[in-house]
Amino acid sequence: MNKKTIVPIVFLIVALVAVSGCTSNNGNSTSVKNYTGNGVSFSYPGNWTLENQTTGNDTIMVTDLSSMNASRVTTSFEVQIIPLNGLTEQSALAQFNNTIHPTEWKKISNNTLTINDKTAYQRTYIANDTNYNQTMRYSEILFVKNGNIYIITLQAQDNTFDSVKSKFDTIINSLKIQ
Repeated sequence: MNKKTIVPIVFLIVALVAVSGCTSNNGNSTSVKNYTGNGVSFSYPGNWTLENQTTGNDTIMVTDLSSMNASRVTTSFEVQIIPLNGLTEQSALAQFNNTIHPTEWKKISNNTLTINDKTAYQRTYIANDTNYNQTMRYSEILFVKNGNIYIITLQAQDNTFDSVKSKFDTIINSLKIQ
């Protein structure tokens, strides 16, 4: 082969490799997974894990396994679905506001936001949690839709909560109730 033939072939190979995306994702946090079930759908970070968890109510949890501390995951998103069973939205909110938390939980904010076209009520706490041997931040969000109460709990170490907030926001902003 002469030089005039080799140069275009090399250029073509380089171009094909570049266009084909010969790269590895390796748990890149920009990838996403999707959950659909229990009348709920949402997207969550691709390097997080869906946990199979049910209590007496429908509960869906995704966790960041890289946040392990003392064999416990510290960063998680959980949504609990509870039938209203005749309660009004105002009664559900009153019960939510009257929930008693451990004395070491200190409320640091109250907010309202919109989730899936419904007003949601958010309370955020900070606590020296003996289960994790560190300061944790918990954010609880309640809204009512289609005859159910939805309680979302965001959990992370206090010193990392702000850095994972964008991941929590991605989940919340993608949340759809069927």
